Amino acid sequence: MVGYWVVENASNRLDFNDRVYLSPVGLQQINEYKERGYTLTQTTGW
Repeated sequence: MVGYWVVENASNRLDFNDRVYLSPVGLQQINEYKERGYTLTQTTGW
């Protein structure tokens, strides 16, 4: 096919889970929210 590239010798990907899609929340953001009276928690799995 034209326009497609097939990877050779590639290893299997890791299983997809929540960690694949969600980023960790930074400590700075957690502290900024705390200073304003809010509770911001870390993303589950991170």
